[in-house]
Amino acid sequence: MTNFPDFGLGRSARRLRVDTLVRLRWLAVAGQSVAVVITAFALGFPLPIGFCFLLIAVSAWLNIWLRFRFPVSHRLEDQSAFALLAFDILQLAGLLYLSGGLANPFAVLVLAPVMISAVSLPWQKTLWLVFLTIAATSFLMFFHMALPWFPGQTLTLPFLYVVAIWISIVLSAGFVAVYAARVAEEARQLSDALAATELVLAREQHLTQLDGLAAAAAHELGTPLATIALVVKEMANLVPKQGTIARSEEHTSELQSHSFISYAVFCLKK
Repeated sequence: MTNFPDFGLGRSARRLRVDTLVRLRWLAVAGQSVAVVITAFALGFPLPIGFCFLLIAVSAWLNIWLRFRFPVSHRLEDQSAFALLAFDILQLAGLLYLSGGLANPFAVLVLAPVMISAVSLPWQKTLWLVFLTIAATSFLMFFHMALPWFPGQTLTLPFLYVVAIWISIVLSAGFVAVYAARVAEEARQLSDALAATELVLAREQHLTQLDGLAAAAAHELGTPLATIALVVKEMANLVPKQGTIARSEEHTSELQSHSFISYAVFCLKK
């Protein structure tokens, strides 16, 4: 199989755009706000609303800062994107701490930043995010506030069930990281191969155009030079070879030589 050299083609284009992360975070902010409002007001479950909205507000203010700090089309460096995704994991972990820990059915959303990292960041960054996810869920397995439930009632899940949830999240994080990273790497290799092929074809087209121009120039130059050389040769044969005429014969030889070279170039280009 042909191996394409690593030109780094399109590498910067694969970086995360600020607008992409901002839009995804606005979606998360909206979903978290709706979940808190429904839990606290529609269902009437006891919930520390103030702290929940404080964490949501931090995420919203970060979005506003990013919108004013960078243009819409700006692409983040890997380290900056890693830091923002790590913040998303910690922010969601804080909300889970306030709302039941791993017993909260929304705990699975902690995998979203890992998936985004797997398809857009180097595997080293994704591995660190997986470790951060494991650390956060391990903390939430033992330390968290009570799961919101009907007033006067307490819903306590068996610890073995919580451990099973932790295992499922850890295994899912590893699987998502490996699978998504592998698919993204194949897509990157295909993109680089297509970019390299387009570059080679563009160079070939450029060389073909140069060949055509050289052949046309050789043809345009060869025909007049040959005619001039023939006329001068006939004139030289009609007069004695002395003075100016002798120099004319020298010019004739040069013209014949240029004509021959031009004709040879034209033949080679054809």
